[in-house]
Amino acid sequence: MPALDSNTTDYEASLAVDAPPDQVLAALATADGISGWWTAWHTVVATPAHSDTLRFRFNDDTDQLVVHLETLDTTRVDWAVLDCAVLPDWVGTTPTFTLRPRPGGGTDIAFRHHGLSPTLECYDTCQAGWDQYLPSLKSYLTHATV
Repeated sequence: MPALDSNTTDYEASLAVDAPPDQVLAALATADGISGWWTAWHTVVATPAHSDTLRFRFNDDTDQLVVHLETLDTTRVDWAVLDCAVLPDWVGTTPTFTLRPRPGGGTDIAFRHHGLSPTLECYDTCQAGWDQYLPSLKSYLTHATV
């Protein structure tokens, strides 16, 4: 279950999923994958000219979260937040997913949202959001074909 590590002020959580790392990568780094677990209330699109940029559109499509895939390899996915109309405190933060294959199958995911600390105005709302979305990621990887 998501928790704040006492050694850091950044929000951290860990998950163990029964999906292999390649499926986890698809869920974290593709528009279709992210749309499968983030929420049904908004859309995620990749920018064709910049396939490493994802736009999350909220409400009437005027509010956006724009992330750049800073790191994308078999062990790590970093989203650098470039713009966030809904939560401006997110700009300059980096949600990071570190992946480690589990013996016998599955993947351990260590999540850290670098820069998301209790000093930010949005912290309580964001913590509640990640507490909802990370279990949604686990459910998606357990029940969906990615």
